[in-house]
Amino acid sequence: ETGSNDLLEWVASELTRSQDKPMHINWRDRVGMIGVAMAIDVLPLVLLIHVSALVITSQYSAFSDKMSVVWWAIVPPLIMAIVLGAISRGGFAFRVMNVELQTTTGQAASRYRCAQRHLAALFVVILLVSAGTAMMVANVASMEALAGGANMGEVGTMQWSEGGLPYGACMACVFFLPPLLFGGVVWSVLNPRRGPHDLVTGTQLVPR
Repeated sequence: ETGSNDLLEWVASELTRSQDKPMHINWRDRVGMIGVAMAIDVLPLVLLIHVSALVITSQYSAFSDKMSVVWWAIVPPLIMAIVLGAISRGGFAFRVMNVELQTTTGQAASRYRCAQRHLAALFVVILLVSAGTAMMVANVASMEALAGGANMGEVGTMQWSEGGLPYGACMACVFFLPPLLFGGVVWSVLNPRRGPHDLVTGTQLVPR
């Protein structure tokens, strides 16, 4: 009888707690998650990109060589995003905001799927920051050329002729990715349970 009473009390307490627990993620929650993610999930990746680019390009002096290798700086943050996504099950922002990832069928997302979702959520950010970092490297090389006596026309020719495809890819990313990133943020706020990356990976956000 005592065991039955304990069981009934436990069931009653769980029902009471479930009534107080929010059932859905709203837009305010999603805005908060984006802010927290920028601070604890994105910032370390940005720092890693800058450090990687500095280390990689410091071994070369020619502008064409720098532009041909600077894109390798994108590899460490991509790996880091996958690993941290698996460890934290979707990002440390979720733990701070008491949110978890589920599949569309309501099951807990596997670590593999959490890693996929984390990479999909951060891929555009990583690509944009990497392109911006590459452009900073190009600007430093251009300033060095100007200091060496080159004129603006010669610098422009150097950027496009020696930079080639990597330089053009940087320009394209810097031009096209910000609207894409902004659109993804707006979509996520308007559809807080499933952002575009959730549609890609078959996941959804629910309160923990």
